[in-house]
Amino acid sequence: MNTVDPGNSKSRLELAKEAVIATALKYFTAAGDPNVRFELATFGATGVVHGATWMTYDQLVAAVNAASTISNTNYDVGLLTGMNAFNKPGKLTDAANVSFFVSDGEPNQGSNADGFNNDNGPSGSTSGDRGIGANEQAAWESFLNTNDILSYAIGIGPDAVSG
Repeated sequence: MNTVDPGNSKSRLELAKEAVIATALKYFTAAGDPNVRFELATFGATGVVHGATWMTYDQLVAAVNAASTISNTNYDVGLLTGMNAFNKPGKLTDAANVSFFVSDGEPNQGSNADGFNNDNGPSGSTSGDRGIGANEQAAWESFLNTNDILSYAIGIGPDAVSG
């Protein structure tokens, strides 16, 4: 996320921050709306759930602006951190739940200790569990369905792959 885009001299992280804030403001009409709450979870080799409770728009902007890069890209950590963030206090009931999973490239790290089965790498490997395997996808989709969450995956930069 520290890679600078030559077209505008901003890092991928800076561009992602701008996009998150603009999306929150435009599509969720959040500024000053007491009926909208946000949660921010960032990930790399580890995950960070920002704030003690679900946030207002202004709190989200502050958390996004304070977020920094974390080394490596472990999608398993991203999924688990998002799940943990969703269960924090302060979320609204009878509300639409929308998730955005944003990454700048292919996952380059994984481990068997991340709470998911190692179904995407060599047997017994602690670094081969890269990406989201079939069991992990099933667990994520079950979580989304159970909690009525609409989720989008967004890739940033030339290293992002579809699939």
